[in-house]
Amino acid sequence: MPQERLTALVDVLKLSKAEEAEMYDIAGQQKGLFASDFNPYVNNRPYVNAALRTVRNIEATEDVWQRFVDDLIKRKAKQKIS
Repeated sequence: MPQERLTALVDVLKLSKAEEAEMYDIAGQQKGLFASDFNPYVNNRPYVNAALRTVRNIEATEDVWQRFVDDLIKRKAKQKIS
């Protein structure tokens, strides 16, 4: 399903951010691809590809990923306070 259709569905169905992410994930899985909302972000940032390859190569566990995400959220929260 093209990105424009998915975006329109988000608006029409008034999906929450969690529901929107789930929809993109399902659509990506159906095609054997990344969720389509990631494509512009990943394609325009070579360091994201490098990070993904690194975690793939070291076979990062879910726990490692969760700590990484938690750290990013903490860093973002600190930026808002400063």
